[in-house]
Amino acid sequence: MIIDFQHVEKQAYPNFKGGENTVFLKRIEIDNIKYIEGVIPTGASIGLHMHVGETETIRILEGNANLLYEGVEYKLAAGNVHFCDNGRSHSLSNESEEDLVFFAIIK
Repeated sequence: MIIDFQHVEKQAYPNFKGGENTVFLKRIEIDNIKYIEGVIPTGASIGLHMHVGETETIRILEGNANLLYEGVEYKLAAGNVHFCDNGRSHSLSNESEEDLVFFAIIK
């Protein structure tokens, strides 16, 4: 199977999961697996949330991210991967001067 994100509609999500400002996501779900290509502009964030009955893997493609995972803060850069296990909480924010671009799989 091939997913061509060039043909997936980008949608704006203001205050996504309680975060700041607006993030932009291309989302597709196939067989209960969510594939997401996202852009978090400067000053925006995905709010703190818990994954229940699922896991999420995020790969940073461009930019720098601030990650809060289970109460601990981390800095992520392009090429880094974050895994959020079932029953764990995290948030992702962009305090850099360029867009944060990521790809995520929620399963």
